[in-house]
Amino acid sequence: EGLEEKLKAAREVGMPLIFPESSSLKRVEDLERFFNGFSVPVSALFDREKTEKFVSIFPLKGKYLEKVFHLEEHLHFDDPFNNGPEDYRKLYGWLKRLGEELEKKVFSKVPQGVKVDIALTLQVVATSFLSGIVFSKFRFPVAFYNYYRGEGYKKLFTLEDDRVTTAKRVEDYFDIYKPSGKIKAVYIRSKGDYNPDADNALQLVVKEKYKQKDGKKKLPEGEFLDVGAALNQYLRSLREKLHGALLSLELPNGVAFILGYLLEDYIEFVLTDRDKEVFTIRGIGNIGKKSSTVFLTNSFSLNMLKRKPGAVNFRPLDLHEVKELLKDLPAVSYISHASTAQVLSQILDQKIETNRTNLKLEDGDRLVVFQLNVRPKEGQIFTEEELKEIVKEKKFSFWELEISYL
Repeated sequence: EGLEEKLKAAREVGMPLIFPESSSLKRVEDLERFFNGFSVPVSALFDREKTEKFVSIFPLKGKYLEKVFHLEEHLHFDDPFNNGPEDYRKLYGWLKRLGEELEKKVFSKVPQGVKVDIALTLQVVATSFLSGIVFSKFRFPVAFYNYYRGEGYKKLFTLEDDRVTTAKRVEDYFDIYKPSGKIKAVYIRSKGDYNPDADNALQLVVKEKYKQKDGKKKLPEGEFLDVGAALNQYLRSLREKLHGALLSLELPNGVAFILGYLLEDYIEFVLTDRDKEVFTIRGIGNIGKKSSTVFLTNSFSLNMLKRKPGAVNFRPLDLHEVKELLKDLPAVSYISHASTAQVLSQILDQKIETNRTNLKLEDGDRLVVFQLNVRPKEGQIFTEEELKEIVKEKKFSFWELEISYL
């Protein structure tokens, strides 16, 4: 009795509370099975019915584990997914927040010697790659599941270490087509053939020997770890040539996850889905950083940086993207002119203060820079009315910058 009070008290001290809500916990002896290792089912299937089918194969369901360990994030992402940049940004945020919670509330709380893993299944190849990158940061052991029509979900492999290597070479699985000039894109294909019209693209195409009777190529499931490790070793060997390249994956979800888990953020890629740019893998130093705020400025200066080597990642944003970004993270204003702050308050639908103090950026800090696309006269400071006219004529732009020191 008094379960809500007990859950509240356990949450306050950060203690898991196991209670006999699940049909799998009827006797005290059943707790031994609970603590002899269990899987935390995690999925991104974008469909409630598919999620329920996946969860049904585990004795300890997601909702039960969320209560036991006081998780704020749900274990299953089943929001509608339209394969756009905003969908990937939302998914990445969920993966990262969930990873932080699992690390703090589950993996650090179970008794010593108890083996816990993440039981994971995913719907889209690019999300599998992104999930591998995020979960590798936390060093989670992951049991990866695949769905088979008429048979249900089955475990393909368990990945426990990001240092997996293989004696196999990427040439054992793929035909490689290298461009003569700079590599601007990487295509890894298990479908189709070499595309001669893909300029400046490194193409890895699954070999003909893996073609099935139905004409489709199928990499052997028993060798997924080898395939992922071989791809990882090959891409790392080309790191300097691949920085900032587009990455297009046509692979089994399991291989894409392994590749992301082993590759982590070792190389900066712009991830694509259905030929659209959807997410930037920022490169060593940024993924996994906690950024609780965004700095809003009307300029960017080298004086904002510490005197040490590093990189500044940047991308243009439209007004809608800025509003969405500032919904999730509070903005700390470093807008130096009152007239600019007034105009930004109107177009961003939130109060923007004036702040003329100096900004010094730390590792992982993010900026949104409001940039006027008109050149002022010498000594000119635009009035509020002049700024409104500039905005009306859309002679402005926004940029997102992310700082990474080595």
